[in-house]
Amino acid sequence: MEETSHGTGFGAVDRATRRWARTQPSHPVLNLRLSHLREAIGVEAADGATAALLDHICRIVIATANEEFTLRLQQAALTDPLTGAGNRRALDNAWQAAVTEQGRLGQPTCLVAIDLDGLKRINDFQGHAAGDDAIVGLCAALRAALRTSAEVFRIGGDEFVALLPGTSAAAAVDLMARVSQFNGPLFSWGAADTIQDGSTLDGVLGCADRRLYAQRRRRRPTTTSLAVAAPAPAPAPSLWSRSSTKRAVELAVTGALALLIGAIVVSISGGNHSLCAGGDGPTVVDCGLSNAVYYGGIVLMTAGGIVLGVGVIAKALHRGGGEG
Repeated sequence: MEETSHGTGFGAVDRATRRWARTQPSHPVLNLRLSHLREAIGVEAADGATAALLDHICRIVIATANEEFTLRLQQAALTDPLTGAGNRRALDNAWQAAVTEQGRLGQPTCLVAIDLDGLKRINDFQGHAAGDDAIVGLCAALRAALRTSAEVFRIGGDEFVALLPGTSAAAAVDLMARVSQFNGPLFSWGAADTIQDGSTLDGVLGCADRRLYAQRRRRRPTTTSLAVAAPAPAPAPSLWSRSSTKRAVELAVTGALALLIGAIVVSISGGNHSLCAGGDGPTVVDCGLSNAVYYGGIVLMTAGGIVLGVGVIAKALHRGGGEG
């Protein structure tokens, strides 16, 4: 192809053609555009030189586009679509290259296992879009904070790995401390390297994972102990004290007695009240007294029922409040 280009003096055309070919989104779109190009130029009516130039351009476009599409597929196979970081397959490839190079130099290769803190809580209370934003934010903070020689990979939902060639696990402490300067979300991490912790990817990464979880466990007891040690607020005096329980019982008992006495009075005076109501009472004075006693019993029953109800409700509410 280059020979044809130099031989025909199409160097500038070739460069422009290759740039255009690399911008094509897919084979179908490219084929359609080439078809339109042929129609626009009119190959059948063109002279031989124009037809040769068009054929040359088409061959360059197809060859360059094929290379570009293949490269895109390879990159897609190695890239996490959400963050743009490398995936586990990319980590495998980068690890092997880094270990080979650093081993030749006698330097360690460090892996840092990183987990976003609280992703489930974010998803549950703010939605999965917010969870995705947190993941993207952590990846951006890691990339900004780490050295240019470091690479960041997303190998799980909220799991990242930083590959640090020529760095020890001890030196990773300062690098990871810088991440907080770039406004990333909270995370836990653990580091391991090829000098102290193993020689294989799985071995070093497993060691880094164990240190990550150890760090997380060390933080959790502190939080728990603080929560346990915090003094409980003193309960304000209210209806739900022990003396209030006693008063509630007294109310209930008093109400029950009043209700019982009222019922007895109504029962005893009920007969005379019925006679007086029917006009059969012995005297006006006797009927007046009988009615007074009867209605007094009704009032006593009503008041006793109310007091009994208040006492029962107060006791039930106090028990529901958890008094021991």
